[in-house]
Amino acid sequence: MDWKGNAMLTAELKGRIDKLFADFDRPETPGLALGVFLEGELFYARGYGIANLEYDIPVTEKTVFHVASMAKQFTAMSIALLEEQGLVGLEDDIRTYFPELPSYPWPVTLGHLVYMTNGLYDIYNLANFSAGIRENDHFTVDQAWEYVKACDWLMFKPGKKWCYGNTGYFLLAQLVERVTGQNLSEFADKNIFAPLKMNQTFFRDDSTGIIKNRAESYSDYDHVHYNTAKKPWTTRGHKILINADQMEIPGAGQLWTTVEDLFLWDQNFYANKLGRGSMELIQKVTSPGKLEDGTPAPYAYGLFVGQKDGYDYQCHGGFDNGWSSFMHRIPEKRCTVACLANHTNSFWPLEVWSDSYSLPEQVMEIVLDDFRISSRPSSDKDKKDSAPAGDFAGVLGRYQDPSDSWLLQIEAREGRATADLGYGRVLELIQVKEAEYQSADSEVTFTFENGKDCPRLIMREKHRRKVFHRFLGPLGREKLSEYQGEYRCEAIRTSYNISAQGHGLLTRNQNRRHNALDFFWSPTIRDTFLAEYPPYCPFYCIAFNRDEAGRVISFVFRDDEERGRENLLFKKV
Repeated sequence: MDWKGNAMLTAELKGRIDKLFADFDRPETPGLALGVFLEGELFYARGYGIANLEYDIPVTEKTVFHVASMAKQFTAMSIALLEEQGLVGLEDDIRTYFPELPSYPWPVTLGHLVYMTNGLYDIYNLANFSAGIRENDHFTVDQAWEYVKACDWLMFKPGKKWCYGNTGYFLLAQLVERVTGQNLSEFADKNIFAPLKMNQTFFRDDSTGIIKNRAESYSDYDHVHYNTAKKPWTTRGHKILINADQMEIPGAGQLWTTVEDLFLWDQNFYANKLGRGSMELIQKVTSPGKLEDGTPAPYAYGLFVGQKDGYDYQCHGGFDNGWSSFMHRIPEKRCTVACLANHTNSFWPLEVWSDSYSLPEQVMEIVLDDFRISSRPSSDKDKKDSAPAGDFAGVLGRYQDPSDSWLLQIEAREGRATADLGYGRVLELIQVKEAEYQSADSEVTFTFENGKDCPRLIMREKHRRKVFHRFLGPLGREKLSEYQGEYRCEAIRTSYNISAQGHGLLTRNQNRRHNALDFFWSPTIRDTFLAEYPPYCPFYCIAFNRDEAGRVISFVFRDDEERGRENLLFKKV
């Protein structure tokens, strides 16, 4: 579809845009719908690849996608409309509306939910990585409420920090229902989608509903079967599988839409038609929240806001089983790019962040004459010489921080050493003197010492200090048997059986439907075991606790973040 407004979509521009999405435009792969909104016009909209691989249905600009967390801006707009009507206020304590919530150490306000400064633990994280519910399993509002009430702690004092999470937006959706008597689906349809004529957009609260023109959702085989022995049927060699979404909880996600409808939504940010029709409403929902020290949070009403490449931006993405989406707006240029995809891995080239060179930004480079991304990948000639070699033999190996289970690996490569901190952060090391090393940029230092219990590596970076313990060797059968038994967390009504298997431990959820954490765990440091199941769960830890007599009495799940998951204690039965 070629749209012509103040800017002209030439064949040359079209070709350059299409080239960016060539990897999506194949007859045997899931695809992507693109929408480019420029100067009040739907400048370019088209589909690439396949919406349904079983029936060879192509993606078009009319294909309906689940956009996952991109839904949050619509949930937040619903709250803004209730504010405009005087029905709620950002300073309201959420226990005013939800008296069944735990008594937290500090008040949590409606504003803390909107701006994600609330400190509430993420219930989706809990469902997957504590209760063992697979991402493509059925998950209901009643289950979500059970987990919200089970988390009676806060990760930090509300307002002190910002932390992305889904629990707050689940509660915002529930708030709409308690205040208006309409669920979020009904309220948003009457107050947002109908006024803007977004006829293909809705919040889904029933996973059995029929959705016309919808795409199917897909993931790679290893993403779906990351912890099972099931193998592809070799005569057909399935590499991509359906990763169906059965969620029925609108608020943090479950918005379904098209790029054509998102154009109508985008234009409302320049000429508001919602509520009383004032632009004050738009100013409100696009302004960042503030932390208690007065510094701005990176988040407004369901939108990331900030500045990059000299321009203010408003954006949000979505990532869920089989779905990926991103919508990036530069208001000053009246330019927005929306990308909706039906494969899990599609999210990473779409995501906009401080150092990204994402597809939406590259589209903007093409359609805006004076826009350039500063974070372009460097060429070979820009790369600096490698750090000088050193003696790294004594420090090589894997390490773990016992306080939060963060992993570190020191590897030798052609006479040089690198420190892999995870999440793609790899530092090249320089030996300063015996047992002391630093990163090539001199910003991180490492000191190796032989501790009383085990060798340790101390990392110092700006104001952070972490102490890593070196991995232990294999444990014998007798030692492993100490951990065997049944463990139960009453707060989330979940039990695991742990048995010694080979050189490690095997966990099995007693609810055989919830088998997302049926993992084999290898020993790392004292009383800690590691499971590695990429790509869905690259690493995850289980840490055991002992009584004064040294007997194993409980365990907690850990990853590389100390946010309170350790409060979900699984006691040995």
